Amino acid sequence: MTKLRPLLMIILLNAFSPVRVFAADLNGLYVTCPTERNKEYSVFIYDSNSERRRDLISHCQSNLPIWALGSTEPLACDQATEVVDGGVKLWLTPNFEKELALLSLKPFPKQSWSKREATDKEIQIIQRLSKLASVSGSDVSVVQADGRLFASFPSKQIQRDDDDDGAGSELLYAVAQISGTEPLLVYETVGPPDFIDDIDGDGIPEIAHRPYCDGYCVYFTAFFPKKRILASANQHD
Repeated sequence: MTKLRPLLMIILLNAFSPVRVFAADLNGLYVTCPTERNKEYSVFIYDSNSERRRDLISHCQSNLPIWALGSTEPLACDQATEVVDGGVKLWLTPNFEKELALLSLKPFPKQSWSKREATDKEIQIIQRLSKLASVSGSDVSVVQADGRLFASFPSKQIQRDDDDDGAGSELLYAVAQISGTEPLLVYETVGPPDFIDDIDGDGIPEIAHRPYCDGYCVYFTAFFPKKRILASANQHD
């Protein structure tokens, strides 16, 4: 029996709460995560890689900007201080307080994708792919990117038998490319996929995935042409 855990819900933080940043999987990318209240600095970065810590500190000392995914204006890095436990304190302007974000040492790619509701014809295609009895148009999103059409939709119920969460069922969503001669399933996830801006510059948006874990976990994933984790954060209790 397939074991899947529910998505971790993001708790909105107080407007004055800082964020903790964990090293991303690609050089120059850092994922922010919730942390305790602290007004001393904007963000805290944990990174076991001393070279990446040095790169970040050098970047700030050179008065170079930092970018946040989804923002059009760069952030000024006013100060960066290394601490003994493998971390770096950052002071950013304007004050940065998002509870979940992806930071980069260079600008993110120009965005050229769009999301819309499915047409009746697209609903018919999706209905043939889904294992559910019916699919409502309100449950379907269509993404147009790089000359392709992708549709996300509820595909099937998965039974869960988990020691921590108990038995039950979860709704699995699929992402399919529907612009070719034959629809092609390319990605599956529990719950509706959270499409975010393009990170790797291929013109196709990524998906933010927040699986259950004993703390806080988030993955920024490319879903086409194959699944690739571009950045991640793992905070375990």
